[in-house]
Amino acid sequence: MRGSSVGSRLLLARVDRGGFPQASVDLSLLAEDAVETLLPLAEARGVELIVHGDESTAFGSPSLLGQVVLNLLQNALIHGDATEPVTVTTHRDDDVAILIVENGGERLDPTVVATLAERFQRGTARIRRSDHERNGLGHAIVGAIVGAHGGELTLAARSTGGLRATVRVPVDIDPAS
Repeated sequence: MRGSSVGSRLLLARVDRGGFPQASVDLSLLAEDAVETLLPLAEARGVELIVHGDESTAFGSPSLLGQVVLNLLQNALIHGDATEPVTVTTHRDDDVAILIVENGGERLDPTVVATLAERFQRGTARIRRSDHERNGLGHAIVGAIVGAHGGELTLAARSTGGLRATVRVPVDIDPAS
């Protein structure tokens, strides 16, 4: 699932332009699809995947929101510690569909975490894996997609190490209203 820099830039441009088709989409189903897609990577790295999927219907682009889940899960697998599972949780909170992806790992500096969603940001303090070439856009793409859906991406260092990524997207709304 290595994304080329050109392909990532084209995706960002598409998101920035907006105007993508939207429909009701259940984040829990997107999470299940992403887990199935990335299961070979998880197995190769010896990482357990745990999914807690309560129905969490949002209104947006199924393909773009699917990319959000896939990017977050892939980053968690690549940058996490194999001794701890990667968890994916979905639920609804009033008028917001919520997706949370967490991994264990080294304790992260909050100032580095604050830069993870910036486009093309590759600080020297970033944790990088030589077995996966990265273009510095994974979290930036997620942030752009989530923002284009009227939502919010929050990245936070876990006190025990690793990262917690939380996506909040407005729930299914009637486009005719």
